Amino acid sequence: MEKRGYPTDFCAAVTAASGLIAPIIPPGNLMILYAVMAECSIGQMFAAGYIPGILMRAVEMMIVSYISHKRHYAPSRETKASFREVLTGLKESVWALLIAVVLIIGVRFGFFTITEGAVVVIILSFIVGFFIYKELKGSDIPLIFVESFRSTASIMMMIIGALCFGMYLSWARIPQNISAWMLSISSNAMVFMVMAMVLILIFGMFLDGTALLMIMTPLLWPVAQEYGINVYQFGILMIVNASIGSLTPPVGGLMYVCCNITKVGIPAFVRQALPFIIGLTLLLIVMMFVPQIITFLPNLIYG
Repeated sequence: MEKRGYPTDFCAAVTAASGLIAPIIPPGNLMILYAVMAECSIGQMFAAGYIPGILMRAVEMMIVSYISHKRHYAPSRETKASFREVLTGLKESVWALLIAVVLIIGVRFGFFTITEGAVVVIILSFIVGFFIYKELKGSDIPLIFVESFRSTASIMMMIIGALCFGMYLSWARIPQNISAWMLSISSNAMVFMVMAMVLILIFGMFLDGTALLMIMTPLLWPVAQEYGINVYQFGILMIVNASIGSLTPPVGGLMYVCCNITKVGIPAFVRQALPFIIGLTLLLIVMMFVPQIITFLPNLIYG
């Protein structure tokens, strides 16, 4: 992007905003985590993420297109891709795409559980990486195990802390008290939803998405149940909201990672990321008031 004349701070903002789709398009770790904590179907949670993920990508593409044309940035290529080039690209990526398809179909039709599906995905990834794309080598395996161990260990520590926190919440009857307090303010589900989303956005500025979900799900979901809010709508809204929070100061995790790698100052990054934050927040509001965006596919597939 820099070779094409894009400023580094804009490159950092685009890269960070693009990464927000990862938790939304299945199979996302945060989806699995929420489904386990809210005791709902992982398969339906996966299905709920497709349309919001596609809409997030469309919003970001429109923002990039508008800014690039306004600032006269050069395109990534001089001519449009031909039909033959598109087919070639599809052919090269079809094996990677099939891995996600196998997981969704396997979980949906009960061929394997989500845990067994993880093993299937690992095996397929090794086969595709070693024998089809030939990008993996035997020397990479020890590093893969080390990185997996580190990420799994950190997640397990957060899970332990979150479970202990959840047990304390139940013992102290905090969710019940919050539920009674919010119900006393208003019996309108939208009022609660707005309050919950503002709270999650604020916490998302300080907490990693995984930790945020572990803490806020047992706190807010029992209250959302009292309002009759759909479990999948609430979960997707929480995940999207937490993702937006990771772009914002003062402690946005994704913001710090991108700024550290690209050596971009936080004020410059925030200025470039602001259109993405606003666009995704507006989409979040739309999904709050139009739950069918999230619930359409789960209802269509699962009935």
